[in-house]
Amino acid sequence: MELEGFAYGFGLFSLLLGLAGLVLYIWSIIWVYRDAESRGKSGLAVALLVALLFLATQPAALDDLQTPEQN
Repeated sequence: MELEGFAYGFGLFSLLLGLAGLVLYIWSIIWVYRDAESRGKSGLAVALLVALLFLATQPAALDDLQTPEQN
């Protein structure tokens, strides 16, 4: 019974951590947009570029993770 409570707590913690990461990602895109606009650049173009560059670099980090079937 105690292990189930730990598992639910860990799952909730993981969910909240993931949501915090998503909020931080969205906030950083908004910050980049506003900063580019204040400098006289196209905020939308810069924000899209930063978002795409960030997303393009993420799968490389996942290549190191392998499931037991892939070993």
